[in-house]
Amino acid sequence: GANQAFLTALSLTLLLSAVFMAVGMAFPQRITDLCGGRSLSQDTRTMAAQYLLYYSAFSIPMLLGSCLSVFVRNDGSPALSFLGMCAGAAANIFLDWLFLFPLRIGVIGAAVASGLGQVLTVLLLLTHFLRKKGELRIRPFPLRWALVKKVCRRGLPEAVTQLTTPVTALCYNLALARLVGNIGVSTFSVLSFLASLATAILSGVAQGLQPLWGQCYGRRDSASIVWYFRRGLAVNAALSALILAALRLFDVPVIRVFNREPALVAEASAALPLFAAVFWGAAAAYILGVCLTIVLAGIGAALFVYTGTETAAMEKLLEDGDYTRARKRSSSLRGAVSVIYWLTATAVFLFYTFGPRGNGQPQYSWFIWAIAGVVFAAVMVVMKAARRKKQ
Repeated sequence: GANQAFLTALSLTLLLSAVFMAVGMAFPQRITDLCGGRSLSQDTRTMAAQYLLYYSAFSIPMLLGSCLSVFVRNDGSPALSFLGMCAGAAANIFLDWLFLFPLRIGVIGAAVASGLGQVLTVLLLLTHFLRKKGELRIRPFPLRWALVKKVCRRGLPEAVTQLTTPVTALCYNLALARLVGNIGVSTFSVLSFLASLATAILSGVAQGLQPLWGQCYGRRDSASIVWYFRRGLAVNAALSALILAALRLFDVPVIRVFNREPALVAEASAALPLFAAVFWGAAAAYILGVCLTIVLAGIGAALFVYTGTETAAMEKLLEDGDYTRARKRSSSLRGAVSVIYWLTATAVFLFYTFGPRGNGQPQYSWFIWAIAGVVFAAVMVVMKAARRKKQ
């Protein structure tokens, strides 16, 4: 069931995070060199290895926070999931400031701050299971290899998708370290932080339009779809203009939030106007991307209906598939049984939910439909076996 899948995913996350922690703490310098550290100065290599060492020590809460947030959100506590992620991010920001500036711990403090932020996230998410708010429970369970394979197979495409960002960053770092050196890698890191913040804002507007378009399409309100599309473009254009203006006017103060080294501030402030210009294209690209996704989904549905209609018509003409003479003779009986069966199941559901002893809450009687579906499949199998026996 769902709880078995949850516990399997949780166990795999714990196993992988333990492996990452062991490897990261055992070989921090070698991993740094493999990621392009050889092209950097000795001081930068040392700091990177130190950061990786202490960051790897928190691998378990890092991965566990991402895993639990998904299941807590889908188990009926989206607000707690949001609160956990926000609290972890806020704690990370505060501890970064505390460890780097007042306490002057350095890069080790930055790594520990990131880890402690994720620890807070995990602790908040675990309250969902301690209070037993949803259906999922953390308890001992038998590990089934078939389910492990299914989880890995289903999660592999998403894992590959998530790897695109770090692989792209790695390629940028390797190229910048070879062409520019330490200052290039540090400058790109600062610009990447700013780009992530800006793209998150623009992408949020585009994603927020999707359900609005869906509602308008359901009402067959084409005028509102066009209105939301134009307003979305206008909002993202205005936001991108504000972001670009803010980065041009306050480029040095914004960069100094991330790094105060004079050489880096000068390099980043010189590259920031050109780097921020891409936000104009991103403003429209995100909205057009959502539109393209919806259009492709519509084209796929239309092709599915067209080919399905044509196939069904050919089967009727050729008396093939579900339209053979033997199946057509038995279809009337199956249709009558299906109507009687599902009307009875509906009556049971209504009586159980809204009857004299019902609680009036359908979310607690959903299992009737699950049982009815399984029993219906068994009834159809029995009818098919009886028909074959008569033949």
